[in-house]
Parts: sequence; structure tokens; C-alpha cells
Amino acid sequence: MKKPDAVEQALDRLAALKNEAGTPQLARELTVFLKNRSNLVVAKAAKVAAHVRETELVPMLVEAFHRLMKNPSKLDKACAATSEIIGALDELDYAEPEIYLLGIHHVQMEGSFGPAVDAAAKLRGISAQALARTRHPAALDEIVPLLVDE
Repeated sequence: MKKPDAVEQALDRLAALKNEAGTPQLARELTVFLKNRSNLVVAKAAKVAAHVRETELVPMLVEAFHRLMKNPSKLDKACAATSEIIGALDELDYAEPEIYLLGIHHVQMEGSFGPAVDAAAKLRGISAQALARTRHPAALDEIVPLLVDE
């Protein structure tokens, strides 16, 4: 008999949590999933946190982002989790610009069937959109160069 896949089980549970907004155990479970080793689980947890508007998870989202950025090419292939985290923070009205500044400057070259490609373009775009919403005095100076990003 095939052993159940832990990542699949976590993703299934997260799909179920999307319908449990307002329950007391929701934030506790999402916190555990935000600490998961799989970037796909972290990405889905961030998406669910934003969907159910769990603002108390903002510090955990920030912590997860920084943890993944310590070695992003290994810990977060295709910037899947970091992009979802930034999107969730923006949706939860997180207004501290530092995390968005990290996102707009991140470049992550990953292998492909040819030359390496930058997997962080989506992350930079989401971060720029979120930064524009903050009151950072140099937001436009930071965002405008992205308009000519290859």
C-alpha cells in the first residue's frame, strides 16, 4: 500500500480550511502550515490566510518570507511561496515597506530547457503593487525601474 504524501495531505487540509473562516483553530493550523518545509504548502497557507482575512497571521507571514529568502533558490522554487506571501500581506493591508522592497529587488535565476530564467518576475510585480499602496517616500523611485524590467 502506498504511503500517503504529507504535502498532498497538507494541501488537502488547507483547501478545507478555506471554508472554516472564524473558527478558533484556524489561525493555529495556518501557523503550522506557514512553517512547513514545502514551499507549496506555505504558498497555499498564505493564500488561505488572505482569503479568510486572518490579520493576526501577518507576523507569521513576514517570518515565513524571511525564512524562505535565506536560501530562496533551494527553499522556494519558482518563488511560489514568497509571491503568495507578498500577495497575502498586501491583501491584509500590511503597510510596512521593507518586505516589499526586498521583493522588488529579488532576482532568482533558475534552470530551464535553455538559458537560466528569472523566476522572480511575478514576485517583483506583486511587491511593486503592494509598495505603491504604502506611504514609502521613495516608492515611485523604486517602482519605475521595474517598468523596463526584461
